[in-house]
Amino acid sequence: MKSYNFLVKLLVEEFGVNAGELVPDASPAGLGLDSLSTMEMVRELEDEFGIKFSAAQVNFSTLGEAAALADELIEAKGL
Repeated sequence: MKSYNFLVKLLVEEFGVNAGELVPDASPAGLGLDSLSTMEMVRELEDEFGIKFSAAQVNFSTLGEAAALADELIEAKGL
């Protein structure tokens, strides 16, 4: 999961989330992110890896799901 490590770093450095709370099963809301912050997190993922989430894919419920979706998009791009 190359995108998961990026997500962890992003959430700690940019969103001030405690690293101890960051597990694949954690939900963005459970980490204190509102919908705007979650969308910002998605945009950061898209920018970092040159991918684009569809409207349906943005409805993930955990960090692990978000990372898995990002990794699928990265793989499809051949990165």
